[in-house]
Amino acid sequence: MNKERHTTHHDAVESGAVEQSFEGVSTQFTQLLQVAARKNTTLWKAKRYGRWFMLKALKAEFATDVAHQQLLVKEFNSLMAIQHPCVVNCYGMEQVQGVGMCIVMEYVEGETLQRWLEAEHSADEEGRIVNKLLEAVAGIHQAGMVHRDLKHENVMITRIGNNVKIIDFGLADTDDYALFKQPAGTKGYVSKEQSQSSVPDVRNDIYSLGAIMEQMPHTAHRYHKVVKRCLTDIDNRYESVEQVQTAIHATAMRRKAWRNTAIVLPVLAAIVATLILIWPKQSSGIPSIILNPSMPTDTTVTNTTDATDATNSVPSAAPESPSATTPPATMPANNRAETIEKAKIEGEKILRAKFPSREFAHLLDTISSRNYMTQNDWNKFQDGHHIVNKYIEDIKGHFSSTELTDIYNHLGIVNGNIIKELYDKYNQKVGE
Repeated sequence: MNKERHTTHHDAVESGAVEQSFEGVSTQFTQLLQVAARKNTTLWKAKRYGRWFMLKALKAEFATDVAHQQLLVKEFNSLMAIQHPCVVNCYGMEQVQGVGMCIVMEYVEGETLQRWLEAEHSADEEGRIVNKLLEAVAGIHQAGMVHRDLKHENVMITRIGNNVKIIDFGLADTDDYALFKQPAGTKGYVSKEQSQSSVPDVRNDIYSLGAIMEQMPHTAHRYHKVVKRCLTDIDNRYESVEQVQTAIHATAMRRKAWRNTAIVLPVLAAIVATLILIWPKQSSGIPSIILNPSMPTDTTVTNTTDATDATNSVPSAAPESPSATTPPATMPANNRAETIEKAKIEGEKILRAKFPSREFAHLLDTISSRNYMTQNDWNKFQDGHHIVNKYIEDIKGHFSSTELTDIYNHLGIVNGNIIKELYDKYNQKVGE
């Protein structure tokens, strides 16, 4: 009888990688390569644990200077205080053989924003970079810090994913740091007050953001008012990055509304124009006329809509009836033409006084700054049509259907001209 074989933990086949030696896996920094040298510091690319890192160290002539050592420590503390996906990561500070005391940071594979902008990019691609940049600076400020050296060269765009990484916190400052308070920044990006004052202020970074966005073609065009306010004097500048983000979002929403309206409005204008042309021909165009028994019998009613339907079609918000100056039907026949003309003038006066409404006119006057049209706003283009209908309803007892048709047609043309004026004003606002 065969014994049953029991598989133990030691008998099981272990899973995992085949044992072999891995090149470059070391606890020490190897393959050190100097990639940049600045006024007081040097940057090195180095490998450890099979990964690339960026090391920042003092130049040899400043390595033993206490003040410069403290500046390096200050930059290290600034980086360690920030944890944000769009800010370069800092892993520690340690002595590296052949380099000295270094800040150990992630190595960002990519290019500076300045180089990135040398190629053509869509407005959406550029907008994504701007949004990430604003998120990063907002995170820096929320950590209680001001970068003070924001510029194209200090914004990296990663090769994979086109993500933003803000680097170089050598001039960063906080309120709780008492040492090394001095004006700082890069010409072309630094605000006037920062170049003269040592007090850190988030509005200094907002000025620098404006200088960056001003050199981004799509952003400078789309959000020129936002950029302009970023670059204005400090008292009129945005007080936080969140305000900049809100302003950009609001502008983007208005632009989206304009695009949607630009599609709808020409169709609406065509419909209105068609209505103006067919008003005299369609039975629904003129409210029914109840003839005054004293009127001549040779005037034929051309409208088949009954009086009840016409009355119900008048909006409850329609204007009040014309005054008692409306010409009576009993006026002598030789004065009928003058009476009809006066009725046209009176109707036009009422129409222009009430359409567009003050609120609607004000909306069109201010639309390019903060407001944008809603569907309810566009519906107000029909107000003139309702006002004309109401006026015809009010004077129907004083005129024959033929005379009312003449008056109605005249007011329809006037209403169309008003709509055209509003439409032209809208186009002018869009073009600004």
